[in-house]
Amino acid sequence: MDRIALIEQVACRDGNDETRALVNALVRCLEPAEVAALLLRSISAPAMLRAAVIRKVRSDIETGRLSDATPLIDELSGAIANGEPRRRESVAYCLLQIALACPPKQQRRIQAFLGASDYIGLRRRSYKIYDTKSVKSRALLEEAWRQNLDYEAGWLIVKTFPVEFLLAEKATLLQILTEGWQLSRFYLRISEAFPDELAELLERDPISYVYVAARLRIQLRVKLVREVLDSSEGDSRLGLLLWSIGELGLWDVLVSYVPQVETDNRLPRA
Repeated sequence: MDRIALIEQVACRDGNDETRALVNALVRCLEPAEVAALLLRSISAPAMLRAAVIRKVRSDIETGRLSDATPLIDELSGAIANGEPRRRESVAYCLLQIALACPPKQQRRIQAFLGASDYIGLRRRSYKIYDTKSVKSRALLEEAWRQNLDYEAGWLIVKTFPVEFLLAEKATLLQILTEGWQLSRFYLRISEAFPDELAELLERDPISYVYVAARLRIQLRVKLVREVLDSSEGDSRLGLLLWSIGELGLWDVLVSYVPQVETDNRLPRA
């Protein structure tokens, strides 16, 4: 019996701690070529075997035992493109795990492949290896964003792309930012460089507007802040709004809210 077949046989036993330890130890004895072959065969095998093989592949890459992972990357990519649909996500998971240990050039190869997929599950994996410091990685992310408008790609853009890009793509990006904290992050970035942009957030989300203003130390009219506070009764972000008012130093507005808090505390609880 060859070494790979023996490991597969052991892995099919009960998945107790002793079996897992033995499988892991046996896999560590394999040569890089054997590990690559076993990885492709382990896609539908017990999870402990697949995990042990992935750890070994990553170790071989990181220590230089596997000097070039490109053939393995191409084999896995081929298995995704031409293999059984039900195994697609499992192979993509293996590919992503390997990418995390690869040099930048091979990471970009994997990012490009997954990012160009018609399947959002695969594209989401490509976003996990986006490198903010890499011009090539940023270009691949932008390409995937323009092609598919995935939320995950858009959110990475909001957090890491230049403000000028955010302004140019504002209308499209705002379509995917549905939560107040997302709007806050977006307007915090663009308003820090272009303060006039903040005004439009008031209509979209008044609480986020006050929060961003507080973070940027932009003073607001007391009357406006009172109106926002009065209209936010029962909002789950009321605490955030009160914090923001405190950051703005609006003592009188907070003091005027004390009676409301006292009234709420006297109400019977359901």
